[in-house]
Amino acid sequence: MDEERSVARKAIKDEDITWPTIYDGSPGAGGICRKWHISQFPTIVVLDHEGRIRHRDIPPFELERCVNALLAEVPRTSQDRPAAE
Repeated sequence: MDEERSVARKAIKDEDITWPTIYDGSPGAGGICRKWHISQFPTIVVLDHEGRIRHRDIPPFELERCVNALLAEVPRTSQDRPAAE
């Protein structure tokens, strides 16, 4: 996390970061960090399909398993189901 927005923008460009990013000011002092109780970086927060926090600070090697388990919980809609034959 960078204290200056210009430094953050340069890092995003230089590192080819393609995912959404939010600038929250000084590390740990911005409104998002305070609201979500983020005190270290990086912090991994995994939300479910209803926007609830389901995992926090899990080891990176567990991330895929956790996300796959949450995806399995998402209710399927009629648009997702294969057409009847």
